[in-house]
Amino acid sequence: MTKEKTKAVKLRAFKIISSNITKLTEPGSGILKLLSEKLSDSSTAQERRRLRNKADNDEDLLSSFEWQADNSYLFGMMLRIMPGESGGQIDEKLFSHKKITISDIEAGKEGTFQPKEMFYFALNDDFIVTNLSGTYSISGFQTYINWLLESLRGKHLFDFNPVMTLRKGIPFSDVRSVVVGDSINISVGEGIGERLTMKGLFAMIIRSIIDSTGNLDDVQLEELISAELRLKPKGKPKGMQEEAYKRFMGTLIKPATDDDSVRLILRDGSSFDGKEIAKTRIIDKIETTSTGRLDEGQLKQEMERFLNELNEEQHVATCY
Repeated sequence: MTKEKTKAVKLRAFKIISSNITKLTEPGSGILKLLSEKLSDSSTAQERRRLRNKADNDEDLLSSFEWQADNSYLFGMMLRIMPGESGGQIDEKLFSHKKITISDIEAGKEGTFQPKEMFYFALNDDFIVTNLSGTYSISGFQTYINWLLESLRGKHLFDFNPVMTLRKGIPFSDVRSVVVGDSINISVGEGIGERLTMKGLFAMIIRSIIDSTGNLDDVQLEELISAELRLKPKGKPKGMQEEAYKRFMGTLIKPATDDDSVRLILRDGSSFDGKEIAKTRIIDKIETTSTGRLDEGQLKQEMERFLNELNEEQHVATCY
């Protein structure tokens, strides 16, 4: 018998928060009910295609999904697609189907769409678990889900915030500041340009203060400065539960696109970087098919296990 080939998979965890919840400690976002309405039997992949920019052809697509455990969670696959003539392709006829699986993707040919990026996820009313690479922000998936549910959610938006964890015995109320470094990307508003790095933003500020003559260009300014943003929470308000405060801290570090760009400074002066505080799970051996694709059933079960553990941890936290 030939030895099964496997891959290591890193799972990231995010907390789902709905703006229609007035109390941060209130459990459940209500997202599953809306998704079950949207992803009805009559739903097709065509209806789930989201054009990212009218001047471009890149799209986001929830290509396939499965309801599990009496609709207590949803497992799915996301694709970022673009027109292309080489590599794996999606025949446009497939968009009339309810789902598009990885096995439907064909060898490249003209008149088809090419998958650029893909990842899997599992979500329930409280959490998302995904193998989305750490080099990508969860914000794109958040935007897609809010777009998909636009006709059902009213004015309420869903936020996906990183689940935070510190070493056992250290409460989040001991955090004295959140330091965000150079590599973070910041949205500076429409008409100014694309997202800037922290150094790029500070270069704009410095130019407006000391270099109105324009003697230094932006590249020179960025080479001359090092920038970081230090956020100092006033402290956990009296009566706020630890779980609610953790959600607040998760919101603060959410913009980071790189784990190393965020550090938490504690009361005693010690610190943790993003890799230490973001809740993740390494699955050492997920079996792969003969073509190198992940065993989706095995991945799904590991994601379900992670979701169950997150729910149990939340339950324990809210009891104290």
